[in-house]
Amino acid sequence: MEKADVILEQKNEELKKALDPITNPKTQKATFQKKIGVYARPFINILIGFIMQIAKGMIGPTFGALMQCCLFSMLDPYLSRA
Repeated sequence: MEKADVILEQKNEELKKALDPITNPKTQKATFQKKIGVYARPFINILIGFIMQIAKGMIGPTFGALMQCCLFSMLDPYLSRA
């Protein structure tokens, strides 16, 4: 049992060393910027994506309103009979 405790303690120490950049408050910010910054390098791509999402957010409801108008115009002859 003591051997298992020693192995467990060694594994915990290895894990603590491996996770130190993430768990240490002094190095968390640098680690995060280093890992995530790779995906944020081409700033123009992020800007284009942001603009496209805004356009998509405005175009979606416009198509919804267009579909609603078309459906109600198709139903108009049936509704006028009642």
